[in-house]
This record gives sequence, structure tokens and C-alpha cells, in this order.
Amino acid sequence: MKQIAKKSFFIAGTDTGVGKTEVSLGLMESFKRRDYCVAGMKPIACGGMESSQGLENEDASRILAAISADFWRREAWCATPRRYEIVNPYMFKLPIAPHIAAEKENVNINIASIERQLRKIESNAEVTIVEGVGGWQVPISQQSTMQDLVKVLNIPIILTVGLKLGALNHSLLTYQAIKNAGLHCCAWVANTLDSEMSCVTENIQAINQRFDCPCLGVIPDLALPISSQLLADFLDVDILLSM
Repeated sequence: MKQIAKKSFFIAGTDTGVGKTEVSLGLMESFKRRDYCVAGMKPIACGGMESSQGLENEDASRILAAISADFWRREAWCATPRRYEIVNPYMFKLPIAPHIAAEKENVNINIASIERQLRKIESNAEVTIVEGVGGWQVPISQQSTMQDLVKVLNIPIILTVGLKLGALNHSLLTYQAIKNAGLHCCAWVANTLDSEMSCVTENIQAINQRFDCPCLGVIPDLALPISSQLLADFLDVDILLSM
């Protein structure tokens, strides 16, 4: 029997390229295994490729593909011509900082618009996974950062920690910034970026001792491409279900 309904989580990272998408996909698959209707969103993405449907970001496309089939059968989406834009409303061609990419394309990233889109998605799903862009304080406009977006979305945060040299410092700085902003980091995930990193166990223990939230799992260094099914095997979403 299901224990929760209408839950959302924001997947943040200690840096860009630390595995936020992999964590997002693993969580989506884990919840789907438990028979939840799962949706995903990547509000802002930088770096796209031309497809038959137009410009698309690879990570956002993977999240789109991982959404529960039942989600798209809901009445709210019956007349939706292009599903990609539901998942990724702000897509920029160049793989650069969002505020610079937006300026180059003369686009204003509207946080209120992102929130409205998320609320519509949430109303049609039982679990919604929202992936951020870049690190915690990356600017998304001249006035706002990723942190400001999460404040408005007001959903619990799962922090992705990339295990490499410097991970301890990066994770503690990010976690403290989240707490200082008055936001709730409900869990974290360790993602191995450097298979030769020294003292991995000690680093994970040090983070656990300093965080006030549980670790959902440790993702090892995996050969590409990595399937959502494999990623889900390393994540314990029962921790989230028990909260």
C-alpha cells in the first residue's frame, strides 16, 4: 500500500556535472517500481542538440522519457502538442551559465512561470522530481540564482554530492548555504566521479556526521550508458517514504 501522495523533490548538486540527472532518473525509476505515477521536470537546461522536434537537451530528454505513461493520460495533457516543453520550458543552445545563455538568446527566465508549470505537473502526478541546473548558487538571471528558484518552488531538496577530491568541502559549503537560506535538505546521494579517489568511506562518514539528513545511497563509478534501472538499485527511496 502506498504511504505518500503528491510529493516533490528538488535535485541539487555540489557542482555542475556531479550526476544530478543520474540521481533524478534513479529516483524516478525507484518510485515507479513502487507503483507511483511519477513526473519529472528540468526547468532550465543549457546545451542542446537539434532533433526532429527542435532543439533539445539530452538530460531533459532522458527525464521526459522516464515519466510514467499514466501521467500523459491525464486530462491536463490531452491537447499538449509537444511534451518536451512541459518538462524543460527554458532550453538554451550553449552549454554555459544560465544567465549568460539567457542574455545571449534575449530570454528572461521567469521564476513565477516555472512555479506555475510545476504546480500543474504536481497536480497530475504522485511524485515529481525536479532537477536543477549547475551548482546551488549558479545565477539564472542578473537578479536570481538557483537558490532563489528553489525558495519559490518550496519543495524538499536532495543533494547530489560528486565523490572526487574536494567533495567534502563542496558538500559542506552547499549544505550550509541551503540551511542558511531556510530551506530543507531532506536527503543526499553520493555519486562516484573518481574511481581512484582516496578514503571514499571516510569522506562519506564525514559528510554523514555533519549533515542532519540521511544518505539515500552511494552510486559507484559505472560504465556508460547507465540505465535508470541500474541507478535505482543503489537508491533507497523507502527512506523518503518513511518521512
